[in-house]
Amino acid sequence: LRHGQWARYTIREQGDPNPKVIRYASVGADGDGIWVENRVPGDPNPFVIKSKFSWAGVLLELWGGEVGSPKPAKVFPRKDAPPQTKKGEEPAVSSQISDEKVMATGREFRCTKITTTLTYAGGRTSTLTNWCATEVPFSLMHDGKSYGGLVKRAFGKYSMELANFGEDAQPELEIPK
Repeated sequence: LRHGQWARYTIREQGDPNPKVIRYASVGADGDGIWVENRVPGDPNPFVIKSKFSWAGVLLELWGGEVGSPKPAKVFPRKDAPPQTKKGEEPAVSSQISDEKVMATGREFRCTKITTTLTYAGGRTSTLTNWCATEVPFSLMHDGKSYGGLVKRAFGKYSMELANFGEDAQPELEIPK
């Protein structure tokens, strides 16, 4: 991931004629790590989650606020945060990986298709399918390996598809000094 890279996605829910748009953008970097913004739909205004990750991928800071907010809120780390507790039994995970061509943004991508199935106690399952391509930013990691950025995702009644990407990202949420 490099400073300035961005990707915009369209999210659709079955039965909802109004798609949503989200954006990931790398908007700053220094010796400690890289800042990534995630713009998500909000009512009445879009919301930005701004995260700083170390170069090893560890979350260092997390902020949130409406686009252009003069006072974003620091979410992590917080001194008053309660300790994390384990919520229950972890599901069994199985994955299948294959190659597949996918159309998005008006062009064809050679993708790695990763289908992950979680099986919970009691037999309930959920399946997530991601199609990734090396030329798209924000690489997806699976079992410690990078497969390129997300081109398409299917999960239950939701689908997500790459709408555009580039390398001229500008920050939408300024962090107070």
